[in-house]
Amino acid sequence: MIDRKEKTRRSLDKIYSNSQRKRAIPPVPELPGGPLVRVENDLIRIADAYLKEGAYADARDLMKSEQSLEIDSTALQILGVALINLEEQEQARETLLKAIQHLRKQLSVAFTNLATSYFESQDFDKALSAAQQAKEYHRTWCGPWVNQIAVYCAQNDQSGLKGAVEAMKKAWPEWQTDLDLQERIQMDTTLGYLREMKELRRLFPTWLKQ
Repeated sequence: MIDRKEKTRRSLDKIYSNSQRKRAIPPVPELPGGPLVRVENDLIRIADAYLKEGAYADARDLMKSEQSLEIDSTALQILGVALINLEEQEQARETLLKAIQHLRKQLSVAFTNLATSYFESQDFDKALSAAQQAKEYHRTWCGPWVNQIAVYCAQNDQSGLKGAVEAMKKAWPEWQTDLDLQERIQMDTTLGYLREMKELRRLFPTWLKQ
């Protein structure tokens, strides 16, 4: 029988543990005036109606007038279609490539969260698979890499962990200056195995004391 004090201790441990795990959400870019919000749904519907009516210039002008255009993949796609029909193909391609980049990042976030869910259920094979898919969409973000590293930590798999870190270093040269990755390596409770062994701490020599 677990006494009340032990229950309280376990509850506090769980709260602390959860506070150290970061759930990924699609990032919202910051501007000097504050974070942008996406284009309002009503404006998207109006622009879409313009496309259906063949009023391509009106759709283009409406989307271009929106401050949040640059972060809204739907608005960018509407603008891209309008530009195609206005025979402005170079601008259309540039616009659609921006939309694709946003969609890729959002898919990476979704697969990263899927990997986290599998990890919490201890289905490590599926967690690794989802983390790999997340990396394919966005390799220069710590979320997918941390999920993969966390799986190998949970399995006490030194060779898997070393291989994941080496792959990260090759695919993401800027990893050493990423503050979010640094925080996760130093604090995340799921990465405790990495921090416990001197041999593994050497994987991150500038962040973890030897």
